Amino acid sequence: MYKLSLVKVVLLLSIFSTCVSVWAQNDIISLSEAEQNWLRQNNTVRVRAATWPPYQFHKGGVKGISIDYLEHVFNRHGIHFQYVTDDEVTWGEALKGIESHEAIDLLAIAKKTPEREKVMAFTEDYLFPSYVIFTKTDSPFIGGIVDLRGKTVAVQDNYFTHKIIEEQYPDIQLHVVSGENMSERCIKAVATGAADAFVGNLAVGTYIIQKNELSNVKVAASTPFIDQNLAMAVRNDWLELSSIINKTLAAMTPAEHAEIRNKWLSVRYEHGIRIFDVIKWVLGVASVLIAILIVSLFWNHKLKKEITARQKVEENLQESEARFRFLFNNTSDSVVILDSDLNYIFANPAANTYLGVTNGTIAGMNIREVMVSFPEFRDVWIQRLKHFFHTGEPRWTEDNIDIGGEAAWSESSLTDIRDADGLIVAVGIIYRDISERKQIEAEREDLIVNLETALNNVKTLHGLLPICSSCKKIRDDKGYWNQIEGYIQKHSNAEFSHSICPKCARKLYPDFDIHNNDSNQQ
Repeated sequence: MYKLSLVKVVLLLSIFSTCVSVWAQNDIISLSEAEQNWLRQNNTVRVRAATWPPYQFHKGGVKGISIDYLEHVFNRHGIHFQYVTDDEVTWGEALKGIESHEAIDLLAIAKKTPEREKVMAFTEDYLFPSYVIFTKTDSPFIGGIVDLRGKTVAVQDNYFTHKIIEEQYPDIQLHVVSGENMSERCIKAVATGAADAFVGNLAVGTYIIQKNELSNVKVAASTPFIDQNLAMAVRNDWLELSSIINKTLAAMTPAEHAEIRNKWLSVRYEHGIRIFDVIKWVLGVASVLIAILIVSLFWNHKLKKEITARQKVEENLQESEARFRFLFNNTSDSVVILDSDLNYIFANPAANTYLGVTNGTIAGMNIREVMVSFPEFRDVWIQRLKHFFHTGEPRWTEDNIDIGGEAAWSESSLTDIRDADGLIVAVGIIYRDISERKQIEAEREDLIVNLETALNNVKTLHGLLPICSSCKKIRDDKGYWNQIEGYIQKHSNAEFSHSICPKCARKLYPDFDIHNNDSNQQ
């Protein structure tokens, strides 16, 4: 019962770990303002390219696992860089150069140490090399380093594996290889039978096997040695670059990691079957499958929502396009689109009809072909369009043209847009009939002229008029007293006709009987 519970716990932990790992992958990389400012400075990063295949080498071009990771990050953000090879700068010079910010700005592979962290900015570890046992394919079963007792093992001179085996496993016979290309010579010693095994870097050994087509060498077992994890080292005044690299590497998907590693590594890892390994692999596979199922369900749900939202957007776009087409095709204005060669790209039905095309469209035709019916305006319009494409200035024009033997006013306008290929095209509303508007404007102008004429003929009296309270004469500017009729006639266009009111008539002619029922005249 206890074992079953333990298995369940391990399974659940494995599932949780895998899910967290998958969900942590994010294509969107959020950069801080400082990181964005660093990118905007367009610095050129000097990167040292060393010779340590398959991690990096430069014979026949700079390449390798670390180079692929580096270029993935730099290309993602458009960072400029240049390689400085180990033929130009040694490892010691590179360490001093990156500390003084001279010659080298970044090391694609470096081991973190307390001393280096004082003068360099390290990224998170991104390469995790393992140290394994290589043997011939037909060698007896090797399950671990203890099975190498009494056998001859190739090691690299003064390398950490040499020291550990020499001190901790005295029963193992050492075949020490020194000088150049030590890893390759150790692998070849196994292939030729000069050594029974080689304890070395998995990636380096696998690359050597592939490169030299050593089909009789395999990876037999793992070792208990501590993995020598590797990071990138950046000059310590570019902390933003180190942070950008960390965020970009963290955003890589498992598929992107696998693509880089599978490009350089293809390993035959053969060792005996152990119960622990079986349980480990079963749990690992089960957790991965369950994680994949969970992630698939999550993404399917998310994808379904995105599809629904996209369908809604597409429906709205189609509805909007339908309304636009209806208005465009049914407007009485003639609308055309022309390119810089004066070819019609598009014309609505009103434009086709106006320009004499009742079947088909003028699209694809040149203005010189279309405006045959308007020879007096063809050259004018060609000049207008050429000026428009040359200057890009919007144009509004009015023309008095002859349509069917009748003179008519029309209005046209031009503006510019960019088509799908980024080329500027002219959008025009041509020959909009404005005859009625022109007539109204002319009538309005005539009315204004008539009003101005009338106003010019009207003289007005204003101010204080000195008038006699008895005889009602008015004194003019020269001091003369004038009859009120003469004064008004002189200073206005008014004319007088004389009569007599009933009141004055009764006063002046009492003998006459004048009846007037209008009380207002009493």
